[in-house]
Amino acid sequence: MTAQHRLVEARPHTHQRSDIQWLHLQQSITIARPVSHVFDFAGAYENDPAWRSGVLEMVQDPAGIPTVGATTREVLRVLGRRQVTVAQVVAYEPDVRTAFVSIGGSTPVRGSRRFEACAEGTRFTYELELARTGLVRLLGPVLAHSLNRDLAANLKRLKQQLENGPGSRPGAGRA
Repeated sequence: MTAQHRLVEARPHTHQRSDIQWLHLQQSITIARPVSHVFDFAGAYENDPAWRSGVLEMVQDPAGIPTVGATTREVLRVLGRRQVTVAQVVAYEPDVRTAFVSIGGSTPVRGSRRFEACAEGTRFTYELELARTGLVRLLGPVLAHSLNRDLAANLKRLKQQLENGPGSRPGAGRA
C-alpha cells in the first residue's frame, strides 16, 4: 500500500483535558435560500462530500436526521493521506444549529454549524476547532491559512449548489 493510499484509522481520544490548545476557524456566508432549505442540506452530515473538498466519505449512524448521540465516520484526504475521524453529534436544533465532537481519529476536533435567518435568506456559519497537537501544532499558522482558504471555498461551493445548481433541492435532512 503506498503512502497516498494509506488509511489512518480512528483512535479514541478525549476532549476532557484542560491543557489542550485549539486552532479556531470560523467563517460565514449568506445563502439566498430559506433557513429550512439550507439546514436540510448543510445540516445533514451525509451531504458533506457534495460541498466540502477533501471529504471522500461521510457516514452517519443512524442515517437520517443527525440526532444528539448519533455518530459520524468521515474519511478525509489531508496532505495526500486518507484520515478517518469518528465524531458524535452533541447538539441538534432544527433550523438553528448542529454540533459535533470527535471521539476518535488522529486529531481531536470539534465544530458547529449555525443557521440564522436574515433579510437575504440564511446566514450560515461553520466553526471548526482542531487540537494543537502533532502536525497541527508544528504547522500552526500555515495550516490555519490553508484551512481558512479551503473553508471559504467550501462555503462558496455550498452557496452555489443551494442557489443555482442541481444541489438546490434539500438532501437527506428531515424525515
